[in-house]
Amino acid sequence: MESMVTKQKRARALPCTFAVIMVLALAACGSGGSGTAAGGAPVKIGMLVAKTGLNSAASAPTTAVVDAWTKWVNGKGGVGGRQVQVVVEDTAANPVTALTKAKDLVQKQQVVAVILQDAASEGAVGGYLQDNNVAVIGAAGFDPSVWSVRPNYVTVITTPPAIHQAHSAAAAALGATRLLSVVCAEVPSCAQAATNVANESAGLGQAVEGSAKISASEPNYTALCLSAIQKQVQYIAAALTPDVSARLGSDCLRQGYQGSIGVTALLPQRADAVPGVKFAGGLFAFPWWADAPPVAEYRTVMGQNAPEADIRSPYMTATWTTLQLFAKTIDRVKPAQITAGSVMDAYHTIKAETLDGLLPQPLTLTAGAPAPQVRCFWLFRYTSGDKQPVSMTFGPSGNGATGGLASSCNRATA
Repeated sequence: MESMVTKQKRARALPCTFAVIMVLALAACGSGGSGTAAGGAPVKIGMLVAKTGLNSAASAPTTAVVDAWTKWVNGKGGVGGRQVQVVVEDTAANPVTALTKAKDLVQKQQVVAVILQDAASEGAVGGYLQDNNVAVIGAAGFDPSVWSVRPNYVTVITTPPAIHQAHSAAAAALGATRLLSVVCAEVPSCAQAATNVANESAGLGQAVEGSAKISASEPNYTALCLSAIQKQVQYIAAALTPDVSARLGSDCLRQGYQGSIGVTALLPQRADAVPGVKFAGGLFAFPWWADAPPVAEYRTVMGQNAPEADIRSPYMTATWTTLQLFAKTIDRVKPAQITAGSVMDAYHTIKAETLDGLLPQPLTLTAGAPAPQVRCFWLFRYTSGDKQPVSMTFGPSGNGATGGLASSCNRATA
């Protein structure tokens, strides 16, 4: 039988064993994507994204980039010595909803920065986030009332007017001289696209044969296509959602249009509905097909951590760029001092940054001043059904990169 002394030793050992088990368990919990790293609680980033509503087909999939990047970076130890957690909120492409969600992220979740992926709500949250000294660290955005205007908005993609003027450069690269502008009816900021295209094309000797405004709810665009054919238009410069651009291209091809549909947000998974449609334009974020190490890293990480995601979208690559710039920036802040204010301050130390070609032009930020307008873009042409787009250039490289990551710029920069 067990002696009394042995029983007493075993009883004293049990609490110690339990304590060791608990320590190991807590350590294991801390190694996950949402756990606590050695440097403290996870760094929280907020994401305002239109998972539903207008243009959600393009914006909603970007959450897969966030998930894949977070798994990858946390597996390497996080950023700034701490793990990262991204809190995602659906804005439903509704400005009122977006502002409510922004307040929740700041006041309850206490995020240190916000990713914005909703073209319909960019202006609605700008004042509140600026007043609370929270950096909007990027993703896709086009509202001229906030990007390159408010000092808390970090611009990582091509901004107006250059994103529209990319149409003129793409048309020039294709040899097209007769253009037609088509803008969306749903978002007021779309209207400026026609003016921007006309101004740039005039300097390139191109004729713009008018402009038209169309809605996503229209049953077809046959009349517009027939008008383009009659006017011998070679390039339709579209300021539309990717879905509507694809529908426009399909309708025009059926009517015998032989020119190109100009887009700034090519999504092959949408464009390929009708093979043979010619698309061209300037992407606002880096081309996913480029043969360059930082792009290969994007494809690898997405393939390993989000294998079901379709990575062929500038909305996806813009989100990746946003996160990569955040990681590089936050490493300048001590782990215990990562707050919304210190993150903002860290971004304002960025000088001539290109992320090895993932940014369209060198980025320099200054405290108290808005980010400079981004006047460069990546030109391409693509025929629906092809394996991948073909990169084009117009003028000198805007970001200093070569090959598929070499960007082009509007006349103000080139």
